[in-house]
Amino acid sequence: MNPEIQTRIDNVLKKITEPQSLLSLFDINYVTKVSYSEEQKRMLVYTRDAVPHGKRCMCSGVIMAVVREGLDRRVLEGLQDEFSDLRVEVV
Repeated sequence: MNPEIQTRIDNVLKKITEPQSLLSLFDINYVTKVSYSEEQKRMLVYTRDAVPHGKRCMCSGVIMAVVREGLDRRVLEGLQDEFSDLRVEVV
């Protein structure tokens, strides 16, 4: 990926914090991969599962799903603002 694009993505992620730890999404490596196509004007953003797989209670699963949904939304909004010429999707 173009280093300038990567820097812009990193800067967006450094501004968004995880609500419990107050660490940036950049610092906790929330985004695991970004696929960028200048030709298609598209950016796909892959995020990590906020809760490890395995046994978990239903309540904590619901809470983590809500937290993850909020983080994904903030990533989407931040990257759409920074890359207004691209179609950004969080997958």
